[in-house]
Amino acid sequence: MDPISAAAALFIMLNPIGNVPVFLGILHDYTPKKQRQILLRELSFALIILIAFAFGGKAILGFLELDNSVLGVGGGVLLFLISLGIIFPRYSGMEKENPNPLLVPIAIPLTAGPGSLATVMLWGHQMSPFTIVTVIFCVWLIMLIILMAATWLKKIVSESIFTGIKKLGGFLLCLIATHMIVQYMIKLIESQKA
Repeated sequence: MDPISAAAALFIMLNPIGNVPVFLGILHDYTPKKQRQILLRELSFALIILIAFAFGGKAILGFLELDNSVLGVGGGVLLFLISLGIIFPRYSGMEKENPNPLLVPIAIPLTAGPGSLATVMLWGHQMSPFTIVTVIFCVWLIMLIILMAATWLKKIVSESIFTGIKKLGGFLLCLIATHMIVQYMIKLIESQKA
């Protein structure tokens, strides 16, 4: 796969534009400045994880005796629970805790999720190390710029619209989670039959 096609595929997989409401929903309690700090930290973790999996992902999963499908189902369940907390914060306790997301859910599994990790692991055997790192970094940088710009929405959008964006983000996250669970459960069942 050539670097341009690989970058386009990874960008579509990470879907930064579509995930703007999800990220803003997760970070809704923070000021735009704090949102940008958290995003920079979490996306930096995701960048490190993507590069680590490009070079050693199969060894990591093999050491833990995990299949990529198990990673997908686990990530989907985690995202589903988080999405419920965004949609129904009164019943989840999220409002009271005001959690500062660390690694989960922004770095893993929203950015460095099972699909993107499996893809970069595959590239580890198809591309030179320099090309892999360049592709991952360029897509990461574009994603960072898009999400950093999105944090300005909080300054220009009213609170009621922002609450709607947050709920929409929670709903989209719920759909993403359900899709992940179903998709990777099917793969897991198929791998058990083989």
